[in-house]
Amino acid sequence: MRQTLMLQCAGADPERRDLSSPATAGGSRADDLQLPGAPPCALRLLPCAAGLVVEACVSGARAAGRPLPAGARRLLRSGESVELGGHRIALPAAVAAEGTRVAAAALLRDASAIPEAPIGGVHLVVVTGPEAGARHPLGAEQVLGRGRAADIRVRDAQASRRHARLRLDAEGAFIEDLGSKNGLRVNGMRLERLPCALRDGDELTVGDTTLVFVHPGARTCAALPASADAPGRRAPRLPLAHLTAAALLGLSAAALALASSS
Repeated sequence: MRQTLMLQCAGADPERRDLSSPATAGGSRADDLQLPGAPPCALRLLPCAAGLVVEACVSGARAAGRPLPAGARRLLRSGESVELGGHRIALPAAVAAEGTRVAAAALLRDASAIPEAPIGGVHLVVVTGPEAGARHPLGAEQVLGRGRAADIRVRDAQASRRHARLRLDAEGAFIEDLGSKNGLRVNGMRLERLPCALRDGDELTVGDTTLVFVHPGARTCAALPASADAPGRRAPRLPLAHLTAAALLGLSAAALALASSS
């Protein structure tokens, strides 16, 4: 797996680096990414299909804006970074593609660069914990939990054996707490036993583990303009600049017509 990183050391200009295998970042000459003044092997980096897994070997690191204690792991996704002692390692933010042809080409290009089996459907991505970076395809219904009987096992002592149930149907995606000891959180809010609707990018906290709900289909549909002929859909609005230009053209045409008639 290859990931492009932006390395910015304290007082230096950003430097682009391509990472295709596990690496270390620190102040030693033996480190793959040099961080002057940092302890040797301060960070371990593992590129994967979901982004970049970072493991802190020292204290003081921050990943995605949150403290990353020594020994902890976190997945960095597009636009996120890890910082340590004035140094910064970032995954550049993805640029939104315009048009289905360009988007399809980007998807094919990304898939060809990923040796792992690409997951194009709805899935969960593990963001924190020992399994950070793992992806779990979702079916019609699955149970998340620590127990062996769970469909998606969460290696977390704070998770219940049967912690939550996630369901997909024609109406969307829903998750509900199964009476877990430490509760279930969606985007930081604790849920009751009632099912909660999920949207692409929602963060689920099971025990001390954070997972992200990914729905590529919803993301693609949101990026496509609605057809004016499609029932129940509104025609896309023109940008304000386009409307202004059209109004000016109309006024110019009217002025020319008046001038010619006079």
